[in-house]
Formats: sequence, C-alpha cells, structure tokens
Amino acid sequence: MQIVLGLAFILFFSGFCLCAAACTRYDAAALALSTLCGAVVVLYLLGLLNLLQFGRFAIFAILLAGAVYFGVRAGARAIRQAACSPGFLLFVGGACFVWVLFGILQPMFTQWDEFTAWGLAPKMVAERSAFYVADPINLTASFTYPATSLVSYLFQRVPGQFSEWQCLAALDILALACLAPAAALPRKNWAHSVLIFAAGFLLPFFFSVVPAGTRSTVYCNAMADTPLAMLFGGTLCLYFAVGGRKTGFLSCALPLAVLTMTKDIGFAYALIAVFLIGLDQLFGTAHPARRSRGRMFAVALGKAAVLAVPVLAVFLSWNRYTSAVTPTADTAASVGSEGLSYGAVLAGGIRQLLGIGREERFAAILSAMGQAFLHRRVCLLGAPVVAVGCIVLIYLAAGLAAPKGAPRRRVIAGFAGAAFCFSALYAFHLILYFYNFSEAEGLALKDFERYIAPYLQGWMLAGFCVLG
Repeated sequence: MQIVLGLAFILFFSGFCLCAAACTRYDAAALALSTLCGAVVVLYLLGLLNLLQFGRFAIFAILLAGAVYFGVRAGARAIRQAACSPGFLLFVGGACFVWVLFGILQPMFTQWDEFTAWGLAPKMVAERSAFYVADPINLTASFTYPATSLVSYLFQRVPGQFSEWQCLAALDILALACLAPAAALPRKNWAHSVLIFAAGFLLPFFFSVVPAGTRSTVYCNAMADTPLAMLFGGTLCLYFAVGGRKTGFLSCALPLAVLTMTKDIGFAYALIAVFLIGLDQLFGTAHPARRSRGRMFAVALGKAAVLAVPVLAVFLSWNRYTSAVTPTADTAASVGSEGLSYGAVLAGGIRQLLGIGREERFAAILSAMGQAFLHRRVCLLGAPVVAVGCIVLIYLAAGLAAPKGAPRRRVIAGFAGAAFCFSALYAFHLILYFYNFSEAEGLALKDFERYIAPYLQGWMLAGFCVLG
C-alpha cells in the first residue's frame, strides 16, 4: 500500500508541474526542482512555527489548487504539449522506478553517521513532527540541518511512522529532480536529454572512492553529501534552463534556500551559486546595445542580491531557531575548541595564508593540502587535479561548440568563476583544518574527499548542462 500511495503522490506532484508548465510555457523538467524545493520550504516555515504536522495537508492543498488553476488556464492541448518534455519524462519515470525498487528491496541504513545523526534526524522528524534540534533527546546534535529530514518527511506515506527505505528513496528523487533541468532540451533533442540525464545520474559513482568490489551506497544513504552536490549543480542547471527569460532567474530562489539548509557548508555553496548566476547575468547574457556597462553591472548585481535574500533568510532563521530551542554552548556561532568567531577565524586564516605570523602546524597542513590536490583520490580517475582536468575538457568542448557572442562568454565566465570559487573553497577548508580539527585530524585531512568532491560533482553537472 505504501508503494501505491507513494506512486500516487509522485504522479500528483508531476501533474502540478505539468499544468504549471503548460500555463507558463516553461519546460516541465525545469519546474520539478522548483516545485519540490518549494514544498520543502513550506515544511521548513511550518516547522519554525511548530506546525509541521499540517505540512502535508498544506502542500497537497497548494498543489491541488495550483494544478486546477494552471490546468484550466492552459487547456488540454497545452498540457499534452508540455508532457512531451524529454527531461520531464525521464524525471517521472526515474522517480517511479526508484520508489518501486526501494519499496520492494526496502534498503536500510548501514553507516555510522546515519545512526548518530543523518538517519536519526529524519526518523525523529517523521515520528514527532518537529525539527531534530527541538527534540529533548536529540543528543544535542545541533549541527544537523533540516533539508534532508524535510525531504524525507514529505515522502513518508504513513503519518507518525518512519520507514528507512522511504527516506532513501526521497533523497534519490530529489537528486533526479536536480538532474531534470540539465535534460530540459527540445523534444527533437531527446537523445541529448537522455545522454545528459544518464551522465548526471552516474556522476556520484564517478566521485565514489569505495574500494574495488565494494557495494556502492551512493544512492542508498541518508547523508547530505550527494544532495549537497546535486542541489548545487542542479540549481545552476535550472538557471541555465530558464534564466534567459526576464524573471526566470527567480526560479532558483527556492532551490537556493534548500541548498542553504542541506548542510553547514551549504550556506557557502548557495552564495557561490548566487555569485555564478550574477556573473552569468553580467557576461553570459545578451544585453541591449544601448545599455551602458554601468547599468549592466547594476542589473546583474541587483538580480544576485535578490537571490541572496532567501539564502540569508534561511541561514539566519535556522541559527536563531537553533539557539532558541537548544540554548547551550554548542549552538554558539563559533569554530574550534577555542570558541573563535567566524570573523576571527577568517581573518586569522587569511593572515596565515599570507605568511603573517604563520605557525608550523598551518604550514604542514598547507603542504598536505597541496599534496592532496595532486595525489589524494576523490574520483575513479584519481586526485582532484584529474577531476578538474575532466571539467576543463567539458567546458572546452562547450566553448568550441558554442556560437560566438553571449553563449561563448557564458562558457568562459562560468568556468572562470567556478574555478575561482573552487580555489576559495579549497583555501577555506585549509583554514578549517587548522582551526576546527585536532592536530592529528588536521594533518591527516580527515574526510577530505567528503569536503571536496561535492563541489567538483556539482561543477561537473553544471558543465554537462552547458555542453548540452
């Protein structure tokens, strides 16, 4: 019965996307991610008000009312045309397949982090209809951000109960929704859509570093690494799919909000996405010939500022909520055992990078990070330098295929901006290893692959979209 109810919800959700696409003339594949993230944002707002138990009813009501409104305005003919989107059909088919497969096999949590936080949090949210950090027996794990728990809550078919396989399937459906915008191509290019969708689906396996012969848990775990990478890349793909329209960039607001609440580093990823979108608005978008450079910069800056609003709103509201429900020392905005503020850590890290009063331990970690970029395995082909090389080839192919003018500038600006942000993120993790880890953990670069691979994966997914 749970399999049937889940399939009914997927089709109901897809019906809303279809009707909305028929009315707005957007590709239905591009609306899947925005709609799913919109449902998560509704749950988040209700959770802040301690009304999470009404979330499903509110979402069903919104989807039903929206589907009726858009469907009546669009008409049957427009709906049939919207249903021909290759990316949309791939998403719906993939979501139904994943739900049925997991419903039959019923996989369960297998990793330690799932039992301590990433799996325990969705379980508590489903059973108690309250955020994990608000529960009195949450083991004070205030670091757990709510996105994955809310996605799981949305797909739990029996209120008040929790099934591990439904949580895992929900996160995979979110990943498929992130791939759909990349495959949002015209019907005549359906083969390209299938190729891009398949390449994006295989990306997490490419960045898997499990030993040979070991069963992969890429799409069968509740941790936030894969959702973080997929949301980062999927948000950029969504922008590339619809950003050419006058207000199309606004469709990225909801995915950016969910990206922010996916993990603690999600705030940085969301700001990077906002920066890359603003950069594309400035260099990769065609502007009227009469528009001055100053006005072009002001318009691009204004759009980026608009997209930064939901990012900052989620970040600040979650920190305030966490501080209110768990007023302990663990929730303070500090880093490391010394309790330094984020500003102090950043200022100190920059001084260390510039060699001003550099400590011996920082120099050792700096050397280890340099060696890791060349030798530490993060993908099937090897070190981060190899993964970056693959991304260079993808963007090079896109640049050669793109016509001169704004399309080619988009490729160049997108790659240059993402490369700059990767360098900044790499330096940021270097600083964190110095301030936020013990000496042994910092020198060993603990969890290096989990910190670096999501950005590379999202960057490569965006590259596939640009190439497509």
